[in-house]
Amino acid sequence: MPPALQDLCIAPPLRIHFSPGKEDTLVVCFVGVGTVRHAPPAVEMVGSATVGGRYPVMFVTDESRSWLNAPGMAERIVAEAMCGCLPLCKENFDFLSM
Repeated sequence: MPPALQDLCIAPPLRIHFSPGKEDTLVVCFVGVGTVRHAPPAVEMVGSATVGGRYPVMFVTDESRSWLNAPGMAERIVAEAMCGCLPLCKENFDFLSM
């Protein structure tokens, strides 16, 4: 069972949740657009992304549903990864897009 998600950044439209893990590789998982227009998309597949709690994962949600193309969105995500997640992990990255 993967550990509970931690709120790392709740600054709409960007939401980033973090799940700690035992390995040194940070997985970045982009959450889908969801089905309810006026609600943030749900974080799904936590067990798969973390491999049952083995890998630390940064779950990225774009509430604006801009497909992460809104001005400055990519820079904000990288900044959160560098400042919020990397202190919790080593410098190895694997990218998993869902």
